[in-house]
Amino acid sequence: MGVAAGRRREALAGYSTAAGARKLAAMTSDSEAATAKIEADIEALKPRLRDTLAAWLDATAPWVAGRWEETLETAIAYNPDAVKALGDEKRKALKERTTKMIASPRPLVEKRLVEDHPEAWPHLRGPDDRWDPEETFATKTERVGSRKLQTTPSEVSSLLESVLSDMGDLLEGEGFNLVRFLPGSAFSRSQRPRVAAGPSLAWSDQMMRTMNAYGQLTTAYVGALKELEKVQAERARSEAEELWGKA
Repeated sequence: MGVAAGRRREALAGYSTAAGARKLAAMTSDSEAATAKIEADIEALKPRLRDTLAAWLDATAPWVAGRWEETLETAIAYNPDAVKALGDEKRKALKERTTKMIASPRPLVEKRLVEDHPEAWPHLRGPDDRWDPEETFATKTERVGSRKLQTTPSEVSSLLESVLSDMGDLLEGEGFNLVRFLPGSAFSRSQRPRVAAGPSLAWSDQMMRTMNAYGQLTTAYVGALKELEKVQAERARSEAEELWGKA
């Protein structure tokens, strides 16, 4: 502690000399160059992150639509009375809405996963959004006997379960009784995902590959942000020492 404090005092005193001023100017120039390079690297990564996330959404949307369709078909089979009770006008409107969801899932999937939750994606986060140092977007698939075990990003998986439940939530709002076929507890209205029992909820291979690619880019992006923060902190410290030395 004493040695470090002594060196710091020497540095502060040194800034009051001409040589110290020249040294600080060189340090400032180096810091500005380093900052500019890191900022350029960050900006170059953003479109790559955006495109890779778009590729994941392209793979995810039809997968979600398939789960929605299975839930719709099961709900109709288990709720014939609810179908009849809708009446012609409401039944037609509901069919049009569910058909559109299944046929063109991409806009809704992107809205629900990205536009409504920009904080979930590192390249879309604002300066005040939280950062988890343990966060990872890496994916992994392992086979244990006949079972396929997947590791997927926890927050993304949670958001995706909510999107998968959109069809069930819509149908329940129209009088369909989902607890007749939902897996697990028949008493939990907050159960996620609210989809028909049976079909696998494992991500497709393309979903796994594109999310893993996003994860690799994210590692580079977050690393660059941390390095930028470090350089900026050092520069601010040097500037403060210069001001103090000149006082």
